[in-house]
Amino acid sequence: MAGSREYRFRAVAPGDAALLRGWFTQPGAARWFADPGYADEIARREDANVRGRIVALAGRNIGWVQDYGVHGWGAHHLDFLAQGARGIDMAVGPPDLRGRGHGHLAHSVDRCGSFAQVRD
Repeated sequence: MAGSREYRFRAVAPGDAALLRGWFTQPGAARWFADPGYADEIARREDANVRGRIVALAGRNIGWVQDYGVHGWGAHHLDFLAQGARGIDMAVGPPDLRGRGHGHLAHSVDRCGSFAQVRD
């Protein structure tokens, strides 16, 4: 498992579509992100209910995380949660970093920020 790491988060930008598309088509990720247009949708999303971030470690982009209000749309598989609840989606991109604890640690760091606003 990864030890003490310094993760950085930045807002997803339109220029990240190719990066996300590459990650989402990798084995293990493709089953969750089968829609080929999803990376483009994420990269251009301007929905205040969703906050997407690119996760970096030592200057290398290593993953994607987004949080969203589960009650921001119609029926949702988490709509049994209390009003104001937020869901989270994430992926560790590079295959050489999967299974090393980065997803868990980045998620923990992100949550410690209480889903704070992304600062550029």
